[in-house]
Formats: sequence, structure tokens, C-alpha cells
Amino acid sequence: MNPLVYALNAGDGNTAGSLLELDASTGTVVGEVATGRYPTGMTFGRYGAALYVIHTGSRTIARHRPQTLVVEDQKPITTPGTYNPSNPLHLAAGRDELLYFTDGARAPMVTVLDFAQGQVVGSYNDGEGVGGLAIRREVNDLYVWRQYGWGAGNVNSYVTHLDIRETTPVARESSLASWRRDPFDTPILFDAAERWVFNKQQMFDTRDLSLVVNQFRENLYAVSLDGSVASGSTRVFNTQTAREITNLVVESSVQVLSTDQKRLFRWAPGSGLVVHDMASIASVAGPDSVPVPADEPCWGRSLCSCRGRRPPRRSSMTSTMRTARSPWHRLGPTRLRTGSGPMV
Repeated sequence: MNPLVYALNAGDGNTAGSLLELDASTGTVVGEVATGRYPTGMTFGRYGAALYVIHTGSRTIARHRPQTLVVEDQKPITTPGTYNPSNPLHLAAGRDELLYFTDGARAPMVTVLDFAQGQVVGSYNDGEGVGGLAIRREVNDLYVWRQYGWGAGNVNSYVTHLDIRETTPVARESSLASWRRDPFDTPILFDAAERWVFNKQQMFDTRDLSLVVNQFRENLYAVSLDGSVASGSTRVFNTQTAREITNLVVESSVQVLSTDQKRLFRWAPGSGLVVHDMASIASVAGPDSVPVPADEPCWGRSLCSCRGRRPPRRSSMTSTMRTARSPWHRLGPTRLRTGSGPMV
């Protein structure tokens, strides 16, 4: 068994993309299968036995077997409120194959799909819009950030906590608003213990979103499992002090830490995929720093999305990477994650 990074090649938006497996130490492609047109999001199911990919171009969601990348099933989806068909759709997975996806509307809503049955069973639409979404591992809580508009609209943004114990999500609380809607590719991230939720330039207490734990100089795209280090577009921060640890110079919104927390993967246009040794950046605890829940065997996986050609080569990928201890983080136009599985 070798640790892997799962990545999406979004293609040019009009042709089939692909789902790739990368070696988590080197970034070398070790497996690849074709997907639908313009894949823009992926997430592991609750127990790590399935990897779901949403295709903005094809308007479908496919279920892949992570070990082989084989497509086990695929369901069509409809998004009648879409503002522009090219607006990326995003995806999160809950219990019992319930999938939550955005629709690319001017104020995107969330649709709840029972994937096994191929039926819509719920929705969330507060008129304010959802730009990204992530589900905590007990699958009772969905966190979203507010996005109204895709250029014009409203620049205010905030994080909202939704109760998803029933099929219709119910809003419980929201953070204070800030002028941080843009860019649209910022993920929602949790530390392994889910003490904190990170979005854009802020770090909140998951138990009380009114508490801003810290603020940072850049939008964040990756967080260590122990929650002590966060990586922004160019800088790496100590999350407890918000101080800059180092400046990596090259701007990247496609990032993930490896399962063992020893490497930081970053992709940038013109530079391609660069793997940084975390020992030269900061000391972070490994994947066993927080007890592994009995119901979360996919702990320690990571997933990242990349837009463009194959990640190890120079291409035009624009998205984020993440660790799959929390396979629920929102990524950008395409995705990338790390996990464990046999080499293909």
C-alpha cells in the first residue's frame, strides 16, 4: 500500500477530463482514467470506499473505486438556476450516499442528492449563495461560505454552519461578514480534531463562529492535520500567532500536505508541481497526533484538484489541494487529494 494523491485534470472545459493518482512522495502519475467533461470537484464518501467526482461540463456525478479508479456508477444532475454553464460546481459527501452540490447560480444553492437512488431529496437556498462547502466527519454539520455573484454582486462573505441531520439543511449560525468574497477558489478547511474552521483569511472556532481565532495576510489553501500551520497563496503561517513562517514566492491556489505531513504539494502556472520538504518550513505533528475515529478509516487521505494537463508537467491548473482526513473540503475548479491505496 502506497500513499497517493488524487487529482483532477479539468481539460479545456469542452472535452473529457481525467482522474489521476500521483505518488505522494514525488508527484509522479501512477494511474489515470477518463472522466466526464470539465470535472470541478471530488470528495471521498464517509468510509473512504468511494470517490465522487462532479462534472460541470457533463452535469453528472460519478462514483469511482479509489483503489482502481474504475467508475462504479454515474448519475445525471440538473441545475436549472445556473447563471453560466461554465461556473464550477462543488461537491461534499454526507451519510448514506447523500451528496451536496452547488448549482453555479448567481447566488448558488445547495442540492441534496441521494446518489444510490438518483433522486433529489432536499435543498438549501437562502438567497445569499454558497461558494464552497465542507462536512465534518460525523456528517451532522455542513459549513459553507457565502458567495453572491460571479463578478458583479456583493463582496461580503461569511461562513455559515448548517445542521444536516435531516435531508433539508437548516442554518444554525454565521460568522461576521467581511469584504472577502473574491477569489472564488478558496476552500473550507478543518484541522483533524475539527476545533477550527478556516476560510479565506480567517480562522474560526467551529463551536462558535462568532469567535475569530486569527486572521492572516493571505487566503488559505492548505492546513496541517494538527492545525498549527496554514499555507496561503505565497506564505506559510503559524496559525496560533498568525505570523509568517516563510514566503514561498510563487503564488499557488492548488495545495495539499501529504498524509504523513512531511511534504507540501503546490502547483502554479508556469512552475508546475513543486514538492516542499516540510522539515525546512515548520515542524508539524504527524497523522496520529489526534486519535483516529473508529468510523473514519479514510483518515489521512488527501485530495487536491488541478485544472489543466497532467500535474507533474507544466500546465494551466487552478485549484486547491487538501488532506483527506477531511475529504469534505471545497476545492477550486478542479481537485486534488492524497490517500492510501495500491499503485495502479
